[in-house]
Amino acid sequence: MKRIVIFSAIAVWTLVAAANQCPGQKPNEKPNDASRASPALSVVHELYVEDQKDRHAEHRDASYWKGVNTRDAARRDAVKELIANQRVISGEDFYDAAVIYQHGRSAGDYLLAHILAMESMAKGYSQSKAIAAASLDRYLVMIKQSQVFGTQYLAVPPPATKAGGAAPPPTALDESATTQEPYDRLLVPDALRREFCVPNLKQQAANLAAFNASRDPEDSDLVPVGCTR
Repeated sequence: MKRIVIFSAIAVWTLVAAANQCPGQKPNEKPNDASRASPALSVVHELYVEDQKDRHAEHRDASYWKGVNTRDAARRDAVKELIANQRVISGEDFYDAAVIYQHGRSAGDYLLAHILAMESMAKGYSQSKAIAAASLDRYLVMIKQSQVFGTQYLAVPPPATKAGGAAPPPTALDESATTQEPYDRLLVPDALRREFCVPNLKQQAANLAAFNASRDPEDSDLVPVGCTR
């Protein structure tokens, strides 16, 4: 079976703190979150800022990402302890925690990211819709089920060579093999994708073609009309 490396167009959105607004939210208007100030603010948000700084570094080779993985794990442990001690309170607190867990390594991490994003939404923080969709898709992919929103673009490494041949470098990716499969495109209508700040099927197809042409889609192609940065 081919090994799959997962990346997501929606991950672009989580590289900038408080990046997206969802449909119905006016430009420059903060989401309806009654209480950002909480006992966890100085800790959860600082962890989130550290997470984002790690992903803004200019020189990111394999050794760099090994260090990031170690720091990510420590941040997840810290967030879990804060949650257990009931120190994650506001919608934005839960959003910050969801982003940290979305950068996890296991299906359980992505499932918890989804739960945290849903709690953030329940507290009125609509910005969490995009991370809720992405974390659900990532969880489904990790348990070998079909994604439903279409946020995950999968890069399949080249197959191993025949016996006796040299194996390809571990970092080599066949750029023409980028795919969203398995993907159930019929379960979620495009209208609902838009509510979660996910591009429609037509735009996703264009984004996929761009990845297969070894170029990144424009930011405007990753954020539906009505969802502004």
